[in-house]
Amino acid sequence: MPATPTSTPSNPLLKNSIFSWPNGWSASVGLLEYHNAYRAMLAAKRFTSDSSASENKPAEPVRAKAENFKPMVRIAAAIDSRIGQRRLRYAIVDKITLEVGHSTGETMSHLLVRAARGETVERAPVWAMRQAGRWDPEFRRVRDGAEFFAFSEDVPKSTAATLCPRRFGVDAIILFYDITTLPLAMGLDFKLRPNLGPMPDEPIRTHADIDKLAAFPKPESYQHIRDLLASVKAELKNELPVIVFAGSPFTVATYCIGTGKNMAATRQFIASAPDVWDRLLKTLSNATTDFLRTLVAEGADVVQLFDSWAGLLDRQEYESFAQPYHRAILGGISGVPRILFVKECPYLDLMAETGADVVSLGLQHNLADALAKYPKLVFQGNIDEAVMRTGTPADVEAAVKKCLAMSGGQRHILNLNHGVGKETPVANFEAYIRAAKG
Repeated sequence: MPATPTSTPSNPLLKNSIFSWPNGWSASVGLLEYHNAYRAMLAAKRFTSDSSASENKPAEPVRAKAENFKPMVRIAAAIDSRIGQRRLRYAIVDKITLEVGHSTGETMSHLLVRAARGETVERAPVWAMRQAGRWDPEFRRVRDGAEFFAFSEDVPKSTAATLCPRRFGVDAIILFYDITTLPLAMGLDFKLRPNLGPMPDEPIRTHADIDKLAAFPKPESYQHIRDLLASVKAELKNELPVIVFAGSPFTVATYCIGTGKNMAATRQFIASAPDVWDRLLKTLSNATTDFLRTLVAEGADVVQLFDSWAGLLDRQEYESFAQPYHRAILGGISGVPRILFVKECPYLDLMAETGADVVSLGLQHNLADALAKYPKLVFQGNIDEAVMRTGTPADVEAAVKKCLAMSGGQRHILNLNHGVGKETPVANFEAYIRAAKG
């Protein structure tokens, strides 16, 4: 392999990175970031070790160790725009796989990240929406009855809550906070009301109300989320990828106007104040993109965009109030896989046209059909949450095996059709993870 050039490539993510081989072997290789503009890969059957092998181990034994795993070699070519010189970088894939760290250039490639990129993986990764939640007695112990927003802003406690699912063997950790975190940072106060969810103290009604919002809230206004991300990353020590998320403008806007999932009330507001509604969606879209970009820059490995209520819209409404903002937000984020979740959305074709790398499926979707129809997409789902909540461990294991049989474990992230219910038995969650891992 050619030595690392002395000049610095114009692409800031072309960097060297140290990674660990099995049994302690190590080597230094140049890694190419996965941005499509630079991506050019070729599978080969032979591996040639890097000229800058570890000082502790010679290059030849490193080559021998690699051959034991029969890895494929990814050859990535990039053009340095300043000097017009072609550069080659090699990274090992298969059982030894590397990814460029989007901020540090030094992270190993996690199973879920590789699967989300559509790479061939050893099995489908598994996690669950609301995996850190009231169903888990350990989570309840950590929360200890604290009010939701106070609890989520207590970084040590929210870190402990976020990491509760780790003990079950999930393949990713999603941070614990709420989709109203962003409008709170923008200046709209919320309280959680029993059976109603988050309700604004002063619902948005006019342009003057939107004027009061911070269109691009400073990162300091959601500092507890940034601190939570840093804390969780520090605790994990790169053991698992960290997912951050945001609510999509439609769903967040329904909470901002105080209607939530009451679609009749939401439609009434839209009809009475269409200009205010459109401006609110655009304001939230811009702020959401900025929020997620900040978290990606600070180390998030994956982003998920949640649109809980857009699946209740008719197609014309969805094309006006949901999909354009999915496209805008997901299109504004790069460097990490992007997941789109729209709860039980009937418009899979519109979800597939958003720029999402991964689309989360509901019960109305057939996983095998989706994989066949959209060969460039990865799909997430779609175990019935009700089976987890009301079935037996045997029922859960059967559901998992059926789901995995549809995908063959490729281009698939195992998850539920929506979040884990608070009545879910721990034994069922354990069965879910156990069956997923075979």
